[in-house]
Amino acid sequence: MLTSAPAPNDLLFPVARDRALPASYVPPDLVSVDTVARTVRGTHQVRQVVLDDLARMIRDMQAAGLNPVISSAYRSYAVQQSTYAYWVQTPRGGRGRSSERQARP
Repeated sequence: MLTSAPAPNDLLFPVARDRALPASYVPPDLVSVDTVARTVRGTHQVRQVVLDDLARMIRDMQAAGLNPVISSAYRSYAVQQSTYAYWVQTPRGGRGRSSERQARP
């Protein structure tokens, strides 16, 4: 039984459409994934606590003959707003389809 609500920095904070993080929230320990994986569209960041496990997973995938690429990671609220607005306006998007692909900010 949960005795108190988890804080947003808790790795197990349950984020959902009806339980969003504050717009001002930025994880305190963001690091680039560029040292452990190829990325598309620029630099991507994750929380420091997951970097070693991500690196191990990438190495295991490469050992299995795969070529993993990071295409998305942490997004600020402003970037998420912009991304969502873009997908709403695209011919393949629209508000309903965008909500399937992108989280509403």
